[in-house]
Amino acid sequence: MAAVHRCLPFTLGALMALACRPSSVESGSEAHGEASASRTSDNGTELRQAKRRSLGKPTDGHEATAGRGTASGLQTKSGTLADARGDAASGAEEPGPASGAEPHIYALDVRVFIRARPSLTAAEVGALRIGHGVRTTGPAKPTGDCPAPGGFYPVAPEGYVCLDRTTTTDPAHPLVVARQDFLEDFNKDFTSAPEAPLRFGESIETPIYSRIPTESEQARSEYELERHLAAVRAVREAAAEGKPPPPRPLWRLRGASAETASGEPPSFLRDHQDSPWHAALGQPGRARLGFVPPRSTVSFIDEFTAGGRSFLMTPELTVVPKDKVRELRPSGFQGVRLDGSSRLPLAFFRSDETRTWRLSTAVSRTAGATGTAVTSGPTPSALGASSDTVSHTDNLPRPDQLTAAARVRVAATRVSDDRVSDDRVSDDGAHEPDSKAQGAAASPFTDDAQDAARLTPDAHRFERLGSVGLTGRARWQRGRRYLETRQDGLWVAQDEVAVVTEQRLRGVTLAPNERWIDVSIFQGTLTAYEGERPVFATLISPGASGYKPRRGPDRKNTTPTGTFRIEWKHLSTTMSPDPERRRYYLTDVPFTQFFHMPFALHAAYWHDRFGEPMSGGCVNLSITDARWLFDFTSPSLPEGWHSVRSGGDRGEGTWVSIR
Repeated sequence: MAAVHRCLPFTLGALMALACRPSSVESGSEAHGEASASRTSDNGTELRQAKRRSLGKPTDGHEATAGRGTASGLQTKSGTLADARGDAASGAEEPGPASGAEPHIYALDVRVFIRARPSLTAAEVGALRIGHGVRTTGPAKPTGDCPAPGGFYPVAPEGYVCLDRTTTTDPAHPLVVARQDFLEDFNKDFTSAPEAPLRFGESIETPIYSRIPTESEQARSEYELERHLAAVRAVREAAAEGKPPPPRPLWRLRGASAETASGEPPSFLRDHQDSPWHAALGQPGRARLGFVPPRSTVSFIDEFTAGGRSFLMTPELTVVPKDKVRELRPSGFQGVRLDGSSRLPLAFFRSDETRTWRLSTAVSRTAGATGTAVTSGPTPSALGASSDTVSHTDNLPRPDQLTAAARVRVAATRVSDDRVSDDRVSDDGAHEPDSKAQGAAASPFTDDAQDAARLTPDAHRFERLGSVGLTGRARWQRGRRYLETRQDGLWVAQDEVAVVTEQRLRGVTLAPNERWIDVSIFQGTLTAYEGERPVFATLISPGASGYKPRRGPDRKNTTPTGTFRIEWKHLSTTMSPDPERRRYYLTDVPFTQFFHMPFALHAAYWHDRFGEPMSGGCVNLSITDARWLFDFTSPSLPEGWHSVRSGGDRGEGTWVSIR
């Protein structure tokens, strides 16, 4: 079973603990003796030092909602951690030193807040990403909590950034210069490695190094390193000889890559120099910074070989061994733009192969309000079937002819938005109506009258994650409802597809053509609207446990229902499924939009089971769909910013209705 990833953001304390914890092998093995005890003691010292370096809790509640993760799980001077990375989404670019002569202030930490007023207690309205800068609009204003020679700089288009150890106005600063060749362009294709702006991998007890480690530093940091490297060599040699990899070495790698990186180290990491980020914040030059917990993910922007071993470089310019990371390939799935050729209703396919049927009779029905019969369709003999294959007993009986059990089964198949509008069955089996804040538009479906027609199986199959338009015509047969597609007269069973129909947002007064989002947990779909006009539809993955119970205690991994506004938007953020226990985290989750803290719309690069319940409560989308939605919603991301908060001059967030 695939892991359920709860979309809870990191807290400051969680990241400090993760930065200083030993690997699961080290902490759980008695075979290490003194070496293990020594490493544990060192980590405890590092934790105490990290706590002393922290500036304290952030303000305005954003720490508990926006996320504080980093690919390497490190605590920094400012107490802020990698929550957002990358350049910009479609139309918003984060400037670097090449922005011209205009003065800028640059982030030296993985995230630096933009404040509403020149005060560290003022609300955060946005954030900058490490190595990126934003244009300043005036001189610094020294204050008590950001004193001279620094002070708060006003930035475009609004807000203030404190000039302290986590920022600089010098475009020639070593960290700013080092990042320029590795600034992520979030407009690029994430599914096309190695050109992707960020690549991702799952940790196989991955150590994080502040520099390219020496052989002795690696041996002290990684348990049974020689056996591991021997397994890497065995798999490489087999591949070079065109042979299958040996089973035992392959098992030892557990999916990690044995391929050799072709690049060379960047100049700022050669000769075992410390990462510019590590050096900029004045942290001690210890080689190993920590471990990425198992099943957690790493993001990386470059790969190279040094000293005979391949490494990956994270956006913080730290390094991890490539042979201890299992690379993840994001799904290339994308939804449907709705225009003249594509329109609602439509169906998405969640099964590997969705079956189809054809109407095999000389008499069929055309959808219409009156249900008037017309002559159409092939005859049974034309399809190679004898006339006696058509039977009135195949048709659905009238409701008053059904037993109680049969009525329950029929109701379970009537899952279209036009009849029950995503109604669902509660824990006790009772019918649970949909949210009152959301309702279906006029039904697009009309059931055929009962006749001698029969649907017979067809050889055609629809592939998973595909879609097809629906005509609006439906019919019942043997207790199942079938829908006619716009493709060659094919029909599909309604309970085998995710159906998208038009909805209306109730309880909210929309401005003309105001944009809003509809999410159906039951169908596993998302539709974007401009006023009453749907413009985009796609599959999503809601919470793995479905709906929140109407009675009793809350269940984990459920998606909240209701109508919300988008509160924060991040080009990327690091999220933890269980920030209290700190077992693992997901690094650099792209295009994250929080609508009801800590729940968000965001990309999922670790699975492609869209349309199925998979998440810890968030709404998972493919990276392509999440990028489109990020650009569609409000507030817009200002130039140079990596994160933006709704409200004020930035405008209210887009409505999100979840039902």
